[in-house]
Amino acid sequence: MSCKPKDFYGNDGAIGLLRWLDKIQAVLRISDCLETHKVRYAANSFQGKALNWWNNQIQARGIDEAESMEWEEFKALLLEEYCPINELQKLENEFWHLTMKGADLMAYNDRFHELSSLLPHMVNSEARKIERYIWGLAPQIGSMVTASRPTTLKSAILLAGQLRDHLVRTNAFENKNSGEKRKLDNPNTSNHSNQTNHSNHFKKPNNNKKPATVRNYGAVNQERKNQHAPKCAKCNFFHFGTCLVCTKCGKPGHQANNCRSNPTPRACYGYKTKKP
Repeated sequence: MSCKPKDFYGNDGAIGLLRWLDKIQAVLRISDCLETHKVRYAANSFQGKALNWWNNQIQARGIDEAESMEWEEFKALLLEEYCPINELQKLENEFWHLTMKGADLMAYNDRFHELSSLLPHMVNSEARKIERYIWGLAPQIGSMVTASRPTTLKSAILLAGQLRDHLVRTNAFENKNSGEKRKLDNPNTSNHSNQTNHSNHFKKPNNNKKPATVRNYGAVNQERKNQHAPKCAKCNFFHFGTCLVCTKCGKPGHQANNCRSNPTPRACYGYKTKKP
């Protein structure tokens, strides 16, 4: 890594400042910069709007006092100027709700590393980093990583990658997504049976339905008894000798004890003519 600090213009908002601070602190650490020289070294990379802001600080404090301030105080001034609270809250909210999208574990890892570096106060220990990382994994991966109880973030990331590759090979992600898609495409599927029963309950009766045919079981019984007899050409039933004629209804093919017709005549309520 080059020991030349990266220029800072102050035009990229909160993310630009946090990335620059992360970079400059790495440069200061590698170059073994003295604590009393850190501010002077970092301020040398200011350009444009950031340089104007630093010149105002020198005019207000004096160059000796400005360049000799503590590093943490210097960072606090920069955060106050270029990282307003609303911008910082947006990043914190994104980090708080960061989750893995589908099977794209690489994108999740990259964003997790970036936000955890920009917002170290949200994951200020290794245990907090592991907990937050597992929480954002896909459920079928996160549950198995939790069961393994990783002690380092590196081991959790390695196991998550292995599990992700296995689920991709077995098409577990595709099956899950297709099942969810079917549910979204057919949101009323689960209520289909209830709607069908509801519609049938209030269904109007069909008045055009054909009446049920009444079978003459007497004739059927008689036909079964004489099924080995020849078929009569007159009545179309199977019997020996003369045709059977019912003494009640007068129809052939059955006897009076098997007759199902009602011989009682109905009264006539027809139109009556007036007497002259």
